[in-house]
Amino acid sequence: MKTILSKAKGIGVCFLLLVMSQFGGTLILFQSESGTGFTIMETLLITSLMLGLCWSAIAYAYLKGWLSLSMNWLTSNHLKLLVLSYPAIWGISLLGSVIMESQGATEMANQETLENLFTTIPVFLAMIMVVVSAPIFEEILCRAAIPDLLFPKFPRIGLLVGTIFFAWLHGPSHIGAWVIYFGMGAVFAFLRYKTGRLELAIAAHMLWNAVALAMSYLV
Repeated sequence: MKTILSKAKGIGVCFLLLVMSQFGGTLILFQSESGTGFTIMETLLITSLMLGLCWSAIAYAYLKGWLSLSMNWLTSNHLKLLVLSYPAIWGISLLGSVIMESQGATEMANQETLENLFTTIPVFLAMIMVVVSAPIFEEILCRAAIPDLLFPKFPRIGLLVGTIFFAWLHGPSHIGAWVIYFGMGAVFAFLRYKTGRLELAIAAHMLWNAVALAMSYLV
């Protein structure tokens, strides 16, 4: 009975984190589709809500011992892994793109939706959503909550399930898209498993998203 209750609580926490992760994006999408634009006050309000939710997730992760609030985790070896994570994900993305082209697909549905959204929202708000909120929530959920709460005795299986869920969360509609998102999640999962530091997975996720966001505006 204790195990069942523990699993049920873990599922509840994971579901709550999922809902929280989608809250800010839902507000942004709703406001964007209203056609009224974003005033300074609305932008600040949505930003404050998203950052507040992020801090709540970080505080919970800190209490669970999943991450610290210091920079002691950023050692020279961890920095090397962080830097190497980018070309690793780039290579996986290239492979996925080749597979997509062979299927006659030119762009991922999730990426297309985001790029269309970026044309209607303030750059600052896009940065908070993509570079801050998404990496924090997705890594806490997929690389910590799912493995540690649902598979405490089987960390590798938990990280695998978290990686599959991470890929599914991005709505892949092609095999190539599955390769991209699963591969990306696998890199983040490897960082967490190899170093035991959730911060490293979050940082690598932020790095990838930051470059992708910058490229989407530049290109």
